[in-house]
Amino acid sequence: MKEITMNVNAPLNVLSLPALTNCNKLKELGVRRFSFGNALSDKVMAYLENNANQLLAYMDTSHLYER
Repeated sequence: MKEITMNVNAPLNVLSLPALTNCNKLKELGVRRFSFGNALSDKVMAYLENNANQLLAYMDTSHLYER
């Protein structure tokens, strides 16, 4: 990646992957644009679905107030 950023006169846009997540390390390599695509929305949707399933299963909202 470092070699690409040094030889290409355009911002390198990198997509977040499980082994490619650290913005500071990418910045050191010369990456100027970092995208996380749907990763955050996927995580939020999974959280919502999990909590909705708990509401239906237990008919109790107490878990919504746990930290």
